[in-house]
Amino acid sequence: MAIQAGKTMILALGVALGVTACDQADERSSEAATSWRTGVVDNGGHLTLNTNAWIPASARDLHEFRDNGDVYVSSYGYETKLMGVSHPSTAYGAVSSPAMGSAPAGVASIRLRPGAEVEVEVKGPQAGDTEYVLRGEDLVGLELSFDMKDPEANWYSVVLEVVGHMVDESGNDLYELDRVDPVTGNHVSLCEQSAAYGRFARITSGLHIEGETGDVDIAAPSLRHIGCIASVPAKAMLLGYAATAETYDEFVLATRVVRADYCADGHPYTYPGNLFATDDNLDGPKTLAEVEAAHDGQVLEAVWDVNGVLCVGTPRADNTSRTDVVCPTKHWADGTITHNWQPPSCADFVDTGAPGELRLYSFTGAPEEPEA
Repeated sequence: MAIQAGKTMILALGVALGVTACDQADERSSEAATSWRTGVVDNGGHLTLNTNAWIPASARDLHEFRDNGDVYVSSYGYETKLMGVSHPSTAYGAVSSPAMGSAPAGVASIRLRPGAEVEVEVKGPQAGDTEYVLRGEDLVGLELSFDMKDPEANWYSVVLEVVGHMVDESGNDLYELDRVDPVTGNHVSLCEQSAAYGRFARITSGLHIEGETGDVDIAAPSLRHIGCIASVPAKAMLLGYAATAETYDEFVLATRVVRADYCADGHPYTYPGNLFATDDNLDGPKTLAEVEAAHDGQVLEAVWDVNGVLCVGTPRADNTSRTDVVCPTKHWADGTITHNWQPPSCADFVDTGAPGELRLYSFTGAPEEPEA
């Protein structure tokens, strides 16, 4: 998905995530008063809901795997190996193939196709048979079989089944995935619930997200990343920032903004359900006054560059003040480092960056007036 330059990015990012010891959700997370809109608009943007989860807990063992059958060890310590691919309904009937090696002669075969899109290739049993490519809705019913080893060296097997398909407002395929116990046949959703797109996920080729820090690698050969919509990477994509080599800086920064990762060190200054909106300077320079004028009724949270915030106005979480933000190590665009850095107020901020340097602007809801 190409970046929508210079637009105000919005989408429904409501989540129903389990809370952590550090980031407690409360009644302020309610979606009841939110008007859900998805996509990109030009009118200054509505507030939307954030999350602080790089990878949902329910998907930590299966959020990444190699599509060629090689063993992959995730940042959470799970060893994953794709063993087989099958589909119950193709032009050649039910087809099943090992992930590695060739199918026996005279037997139809199926495999994941390398590339950015999620596609499978189905070949007939005889030489010269028509080759079919399945994508989108035709992938419903697809099963991927895995052998897994957890961090304690316990082996288990999982089948991942595509049980639903939909298209987001930018035309990207989203898939609903179930974990299937190969012994009992029990189905459990891989993804946690999101407000806009339920338990669906965006599957991206070549993307790796380090689970603890959020560090991004978009040149990981043969790797597939399952981005549940209730997680940070998929939300950044839905905001219009693509995970490609050409848009690496924009995508990485968008993941930080979604999480209120002010110091760009993996620590979120938010909890699930806080409201925010974004803007950027991708279509050319903008003054801060121009950006704020486009967000009438909202308040500036922060100005961001690729290394985190440059200033903080009103933090997204209303139990946090600007002076609560301390970056143990702050990196700057010129390569220098400052320790124990506190961001200045955006009220006094003067942007001294070079023309054309990437800037994202985040906004949050205006503070409620105290009752008389």
